[in-house]
Amino acid sequence: MIGFAQTRTLDVWYARLGLETILPTIKDDEARKRLQRRLQKAEASDVLESDFPKLVTLENGEPMIRDNPPLIYHLREQAGPEFEAKVADAFARYWESLPEERRVLVDRYQIKDFAINPDFSFV
Repeated sequence: MIGFAQTRTLDVWYARLGLETILPTIKDDEARKRLQRRLQKAEASDVLESDFPKLVTLENGEPMIRDNPPLIYHLREQAGPEFEAKVADAFARYWESLPEERRVLVDRYQIKDFAINPDFSFV
């Protein structure tokens, strides 16, 4: 914390403290080894192989968000062109709020499906 006292606000905002920095400071050998194993497992996992099948299902060959009520669900009763237009409009407004460098990233993707997550709004 002392090191941040003379640091510019944005530099503090973007500062990161990685596990590689924290691991050597853990005095409990068993806790350090346990964290090291978790880190190695996380580094070895592939999102497409581990998480994607849990979050997505294929319908007519197209990936769709898998319902997991009450956490994630589609609004089937509201589905239709008018509702989809509202979602597209909300996403366009969100896109306009992004800094240019984020817009370039988001422009690489298309909306294929949308579902509700009460904790995070649209997924």
